Amino acid sequence: MLDLEERDGVAVIHLHGADHNRLDTALLRRLAAAMGFVGPTRPVVLTGHRRTFAIGAEVAGTPELLAAQDDALRAVAEHQAPVVTALNGDALDTGFALAAAADVRLMERGLIGTVASPRGDAPLSAVGRELVRTAFARCGVPMPSGALAFTAAEAETAGFVQRPVRLTCLLDEAVQHARNGMRLPQRV
Repeated sequence: MLDLEERDGVAVIHLHGADHNRLDTALLRRLAAAMGFVGPTRPVVLTGHRRTFAIGAEVAGTPELLAAQDDALRAVAEHQAPVVTALNGDALDTGFALAAAADVRLMERGLIGTVASPRGDAPLSAVGRELVRTAFARCGVPMPSGALAFTAAEAETAGFVQRPVRLTCLLDEAVQHARNGMRLPQRV
C-alpha cells in the first residue's frame, strides 16, 4: 500500500509495504506511478511506516521485480524537483538504494545499508546496484562483498545522511527541506 498526501506544496509518499515495509513488485510499481502522478516539478518526501523506512524485496529477484525496481529507482533519481527521504527506521537493500536515489536523507534511527551481498546475491536491479555502489563510495567505503549496514550516527558521520532529529519532527523537517529546495551537491 502507498499513501499520497500534500503538505505545503510538497507531495508526501508514505510507503506501507507488507512484512515490515518490504519493497515488493507491487509497491515498487505503485511508487513509480505515484512519482509520475506527482509530476516533475513538485518536491517529494518519501517516508516509511511505523519503525521501518523500507527493506529489500523478495529473496529471489524475478525479472518483474527487477524491472519494477529499475522503474521506481529511476523515477526517484531522475525527479527534477527535490526528493527528501525521511528515514524513520531501517533502510536496507532496496530501501537503501531508494534512499540513495534521493537528494537529501534525514535519518532518526535504525540501520541503513545492505544485509545481503550487494554484488549480486541480493535481488537488486542494475540501477539499484549502481546506487548502492555510489552510496558506499560516498561514505568512503568500497563496495562490500557481504553485508554492511550503518547506524544513523555512523551514516551521519560518513556524510550519507543529515542530522538525525527527534522522530516527532522528522517528517516536518523533511517537508521543510523539500519546500526550500535544499539539495546535496550531487546525487548519490
